[in-house]
Amino acid sequence: MQTITKLSFPKFIFEVETTTNFTNSMFKMYQILDFDTKFALVSAESRKNLFFNRLNCEPFVMAKDRFLFRYFEDVVRLYFSSVEHYELKFKFLS
Repeated sequence: MQTITKLSFPKFIFEVETTTNFTNSMFKMYQILDFDTKFALVSAESRKNLFFNRLNCEPFVMAKDRFLFRYFEDVVRLYFSSVEHYELKFKFLS
């Protein structure tokens, strides 16, 4: 049995999905399974069921633990909390 070596770069791949059914985005990500990578699809909360429906289809179901669904709102919160952290750090260390 042949062992597949996982490469270490990149750790995360993000794709913003607003209009299609996730399949094309998931196929692009699926092509780089040899990397030790998580695949995050960012979309509206209302599209979560569609994402999981596609994830439970072949060939994605074989790698479903690698796919993440993230909300637009969470990305915005992460961004603004990062900005706030940077500003507090700058002020504190100045």
